[in-house]
Amino acid sequence: MNEPEIENKEKVVILGSGFGALGMLSTLDTKKFDISVVSPRNYFMYTPLLPATTSGLVNFESIVEPVRFFGHRTQKDFKYYEAFCEDVDLETNTIHCKPVQKSNSFSLQYDHLVIAVGGYNETFNIPGVTQHCNFLNSLNDGRRIRNRIIDAIETANLPEVPEEEKKRLMHNVIVGGGPVAREMASLVQDFVQEKLSSLAPESESQLKSYAKVSIIKTDDHIHNHYDYAISKCYEKKLQRKEIEVIANTIQAVGDKEIQLKKGDSTVSVPYSSCLWLTGKTIQPLAAKIASKLEEQENSLALVVDASLKLQGAKNVYAVGDCATISQKTLIKKWEHIFLETDLNKDGVIDKDEFSVLTHSLSKKYPGLKEIIRRKQEFFESADINKDGKLQSEEFVALMQKMDKILTRFPSTASTASQQGAFLGDHFNSGEHLKEETDHVFKYKHIGGYEYIGAEEGLVERGSRGTAIITGTPGATWLWTSAYYSVLVSLPMRIKVSTNKLYSHIFGRDISRL
Repeated sequence: MNEPEIENKEKVVILGSGFGALGMLSTLDTKKFDISVVSPRNYFMYTPLLPATTSGLVNFESIVEPVRFFGHRTQKDFKYYEAFCEDVDLETNTIHCKPVQKSNSFSLQYDHLVIAVGGYNETFNIPGVTQHCNFLNSLNDGRRIRNRIIDAIETANLPEVPEEEKKRLMHNVIVGGGPVAREMASLVQDFVQEKLSSLAPESESQLKSYAKVSIIKTDDHIHNHYDYAISKCYEKKLQRKEIEVIANTIQAVGDKEIQLKKGDSTVSVPYSSCLWLTGKTIQPLAAKIASKLEEQENSLALVVDASLKLQGAKNVYAVGDCATISQKTLIKKWEHIFLETDLNKDGVIDKDEFSVLTHSLSKKYPGLKEIIRRKQEFFESADINKDGKLQSEEFVALMQKMDKILTRFPSTASTASQQGAFLGDHFNSGEHLKEETDHVFKYKHIGGYEYIGAEEGLVERGSRGTAIITGTPGATWLWTSAYYSVLVSLPMRIKVSTNKLYSHIFGRDISRL
């Protein structure tokens, strides 16, 4: 029996059309709520496949689905407005929007607002990044990167180009230490090799000897327990591949050279294309909202509570890359933890006492389970004077490191989708109307995947373990089938699977678009 629609429904406005927004739409009961979606992008994009589209494995149009088509497919009744949200009036519960088509601005009233606008790439205010680097956030970004790499290869193939210029043109740099940066490095390397194989044998041989991919690691990425095992295994694989890893600090980016700090000196690295794939920082609209609330003290994201409600606002929520969950930090109670851990009361923490502490904390904070697996490594890194014991100052530094691991979920599509789905259930059950609720978001790790080149991959199991399948194309197909079945529509799965099969049999698309 169909449930009757409720009169005078609560108005829910969702900003964005990504994983967080559609995750909420997929679970929210449209018979209970009057839903409006506002986004300048009128389609959902499967962002985990952007690197694959850029490198010619998958067609660009295969990873998008129109927002309204999603509504028809899922039988969800909502209104969609193709517009930018320029401001939010928290006092009057009103958003002010500017249409993409540059027509007259308009406003919408809401009872509840959900912010799912994503984040921007962190540039660390390094000179030249915005002007000379390529980001990877949209289909157009992917096309620009592919065309730039192809242009460089075709230019290097010309007969009058000097040898040093050929070497520069064949050098692609990826900046970032996270999974996307590492995956992109392997995909770019495969793309370049396949493009070169289409040239005359003499040119192919010469340019292959010049082809080079480098990863410049940044300090923004923290290896937490969600991706640590895959990261370590990937680093071992890198040693067997022709991908250089550079750990020096970037000082500036020019149109043809990157300036790196190496010790007390500066070195110049010639390059052709630089892909800037670092962590996320706060999006301008989110920053504008945060500036209106005293409780918002995080400069990188909107701070929400365990139920994803924006701190300082009674009826606003945030999900995905634009949000971070506030948790009780260990550093605030380090002294109490230190005294409890110091079982023999000698004023220091030895290895046995630290072992007891890690087991105790992991029960209260599941996010610290990696500490148990690597407790000796963590202890030794904190033991600065190498006396086998932790002084109070060393213990404080270790608590700060644990806090970083504890308070960050992976910046992935899965996280945003889970948060959106949680919020939909939260509203359906009426928990959003309560002043206090025990219904809180719990992240579920579904595993990890990392492409390592030549159609091989690494797969990490989900929350029950960290077993890894390595070195075979089967890992790639296993992860692809599992992940797509959860997060992608049937039409998109068919298109992507067909594209990948075609690329596997006939080779990837290496044409300029």
